[in-house]
Amino acid sequence: MADDKNPFSLEDILWEYADYTPPAAQPKKPEAPLPPEVPQQPTVPPVSPGITSPQPVTPRPAAQPAAPQATPPANKPAAPQPTPPANQPTPPANQPAAPQQTPPANKPAAPQPTPAANRPANQPLPANAPLPANQAPAQPKAPAAEGQTAAPAPDQPAAQAAPGGAPTATPPAQAPAAEGQAPAGQPAPEGAFDGQGAPTPEGQAPAQPVETGVPLDDGPELIAFTPDPQAAQAQAQPQAAPGAPAGQLGQPAPGQVPPGQTPPGQAKPGAPGGAAQAKEPFRPFQERKAKAEEPPPPDAPPAQLMTEYGPGLSAQRVKCAVSGVLSALLLALSLVDSGLIPVLSGWIPQDIALLAGLGLFVVCGFLCLDVLQEGLRQLTNRAPNGDTLALFAAVLTLADGVSTAFAPLREATLPFFAPCALVLTFHLLGLHCDRAAKFLSCRTAASVAQPYLVTQDPNVLGGKPAFRKWMGPLRGFGSQIRATSQAEREFRRLTPVLLVACVALGLVTTVAHHQPGLVFWSLSALFCAGATLGASLSLALPLRLLAGRLAKLGVALAGWPGLLAGKGCQAAVLMDQDVYPPGTVALIGSRLFGSLAMERTVSYTASVIRASGSGLRFLFDKLLRAEGGSYLPIDKIILQDTGILGQCQDQQILVGNSDFMSRQGIALPPGIKSKDAVFCAVDRELVGMFVLRYTLHPSILPALQTLVGHKISPVMATRDFNLTPHRLRLWGRLSADQITFPDLQRRVVLSGARQTHGTGLAAVLCREGVAPFAQALVAAKRIRRAAAFSRVFVNVSACLGVVLTATLSSAGALTAMCAWHLALFLLLWFVPVLLISLWTTQY
Repeated sequence: MADDKNPFSLEDILWEYADYTPPAAQPKKPEAPLPPEVPQQPTVPPVSPGITSPQPVTPRPAAQPAAPQATPPANKPAAPQPTPPANQPTPPANQPAAPQQTPPANKPAAPQPTPAANRPANQPLPANAPLPANQAPAQPKAPAAEGQTAAPAPDQPAAQAAPGGAPTATPPAQAPAAEGQAPAGQPAPEGAFDGQGAPTPEGQAPAQPVETGVPLDDGPELIAFTPDPQAAQAQAQPQAAPGAPAGQLGQPAPGQVPPGQTPPGQAKPGAPGGAAQAKEPFRPFQERKAKAEEPPPPDAPPAQLMTEYGPGLSAQRVKCAVSGVLSALLLALSLVDSGLIPVLSGWIPQDIALLAGLGLFVVCGFLCLDVLQEGLRQLTNRAPNGDTLALFAAVLTLADGVSTAFAPLREATLPFFAPCALVLTFHLLGLHCDRAAKFLSCRTAASVAQPYLVTQDPNVLGGKPAFRKWMGPLRGFGSQIRATSQAEREFRRLTPVLLVACVALGLVTTVAHHQPGLVFWSLSALFCAGATLGASLSLALPLRLLAGRLAKLGVALAGWPGLLAGKGCQAAVLMDQDVYPPGTVALIGSRLFGSLAMERTVSYTASVIRASGSGLRFLFDKLLRAEGGSYLPIDKIILQDTGILGQCQDQQILVGNSDFMSRQGIALPPGIKSKDAVFCAVDRELVGMFVLRYTLHPSILPALQTLVGHKISPVMATRDFNLTPHRLRLWGRLSADQITFPDLQRRVVLSGARQTHGTGLAAVLCREGVAPFAQALVAAKRIRRAAAFSRVFVNVSACLGVVLTATLSSAGALTAMCAWHLALFLLLWFVPVLLISLWTTQY
């Protein structure tokens, strides 16, 4: 192959590869000229498989030749000439090369000068110039004979002799080669070209081009925008420029040592004995290893969890009610015994009040047996919690009451029956609220076969996460329902401290102060104050208050991990069926313009809309069944802001609104002014029109306002060409800047089937529309905040109650620390928890 523009023949290229011998018998075939050389771009080009012959070699630009030096002295030996070996002839530029002969092994390699920098890339090497260093075949070096000087290496110049006969010093080594190039004097790997790295090893996938389209799983090819060639450049890694040192991109060149490291074989400065030993820093305290996280509970389907939480739920509610009545009676007895109302102080004798209080307390403890069993189980599992403190408080209060009634060890005052009964009742109420909320969530999630899953997906819009609802298998819901909440975990960490503090302070304030008769009285007061009333209600109470409201909307929250899954997210992706669920878009009229039948027109329109993924597919699917049509195969789909272009059986189908038809050059009949009509054209001929009516559901606008009010921005990822920012019926009652409306490219990506979803479930939805979606997000956010504020009051009240009780106990103030005062202290600290829980429903 030879022409005026590119005289570089294929034989010349193959001549540069030593392992290739062109056949002599085959005649030379004319070939097409090579394309012009494209300058190397910083992007990584895709590897094209199937190349059967090497490509032209683009030599590296070499430095400018140095100025001619002075004539050496007469006694200086002449430098070796760059003449190729005799047994390796170089073919002419325009003539086919002779078969290459392998040079003898004992002949040293000749020096290879760098070719001129101004030679074009498509011009072959001169006939008298040697091959480039990275294209020469590997030749073993033979030992020099006696009395003969070995030829210098290609990458090192020969040592020059001084005029006096003494050899001069060897000049310094050359600069390291650029990244991806073979060092001078070493053969390049087979198949490697100048300026590129080693070829892709066998078995390793080549680099693929970046796809910017949106392929469908099972459907036609979908194109929603023009592929952006800059996307591949943004994802490609930067390469070193030709001639740049290898360490320019942060990687040291071969033979160099990275900064901050000692070269091998050298001792670190200051190391004794020359050994490279690193001196460990002095650490006065040993670092504590992080405790391993508890494995998640086993997963179970919602129907199975219903059988676990459902039985006995109504009986537990009755127990809470009866225990509350008994606690109120004990509270009235403590008020009479306190003497705050002098009129009532003599109504009930002391002995009768003591025995009556003891009996009521025993019955209350029997009703709250679930709390006592839970406290004992957690204690045996070495994970004490608030129920364990309630267990100790009940046992010590019962011991104090029995000792006061039958063996008086102290002054006859009413024991702490009322405060301890309140503690047991509120802990039982916490167990009931937690169990009832979980039962309602599991029953709602099991009500449909395939519900919607709400997750927080990463990198949705501008690198930030967003909520998204999608259909998928219900996995992990049971594990999240059974998980322990953060409020309970924090109180579990505080419980051992409270246990030790109550026992130590109770013994110090009584036995150490020579008051052994007050030991049961002091310990019962300390444990009642430490158990507090809101320990089990900080999360269970707001969750129960909203569980019934959410269950009516078809929403099931996925436990405490589901509440945490939505933390820090401030966007929610809404689809077509969220804003306009099926049934809110109705067909109010249709009209034919051509000779095509209605059944065929509906088939064309429904097929294109179904392939595009628009929310109108539910309406046109119903219309298609009514007309007796069938879906047609769509080969290709192109989405635009105001319409759809489809290809079906070598026919072009256009479906869109009036603006789309005008832009496509299709004239509409006069008198048509419906802005919500869908037009269909086949081969650029208008065939039909369908007039639609969009009805905004009354719950849509309040739901969007609720999202915006809680700083959750709705992101409209719609594909319906009628739902544009100018036609969306929300701007009159909702500000346009409060809703994010991305461009078509981003909307198609956000509403596609291939999405990366979060690992944790936030909620499970069993109904269509944006109202259940918004209620789930807002309820989870409010419950999470309520639990965070409530546990602060619970922890502070427990610690403060223990300190105040120990102070009064050390003084032996039986009158100041009576049952009424302690019960009033517990109730007052529960008021903030109750108000915060009731706040969760006010939206």
